[in-house]
Amino acid sequence: MSSRSEDDSFFGTLDRIVNGRVFLRFADGQELAAPRRFLPKTAQPGDVIHLHLHTAAMAGQQREDLARAILKEILQS
Repeated sequence: MSSRSEDDSFFGTLDRIVNGRVFLRFADGQELAAPRRFLPKTAQPGDVIHLHLHTAAMAGQQREDLARAILKEILQS
């Protein structure tokens, strides 16, 4: 997708909301439909939405890294 950034993120525009589903349109014309509950309640058509995609393993690693950083900060205090 041409709307992809360098960090596995995507930017799309909230095109419309129909029957509890949102439709995001990307710069290359592709569209993604998803349940409305996945977006902030304040999101409205025309808003730019930033999507960050990661696997469960990546999310676990991020949590572990955060926990280590917090522990390091506590121990250095």
